Amino acid sequence: MNPKIQNPLHVPLHLGVQRELASDLALETSFVGVSGRKFLLNRVPNEPDRVTGIRPNPKFLTNFYLDESQTSSYFLLANLAS
Repeated sequence: MNPKIQNPLHVPLHLGVQRELASDLALETSFVGVSGRKFLLNRVPNEPDRVTGIRPNPKFLTNFYLDESQTSSYFLLANLAS
């Protein structure tokens, strides 16, 4: 495990615009999202080849390590007229 692993972070995003088109009609559009960085990812450094099944280093048994390279994203664009 990497001793210098940092805490994961997320960045929330929101941008919205509202516009009155008439006294009884309005239009709203919004962009909402979340972007995440530095989540822990379980890596297997000595995976066997998919075709041959041979490991790059046969003396090194299956093992894993954690790093902070996992990311995530979620975005939504919504429109509403009322």
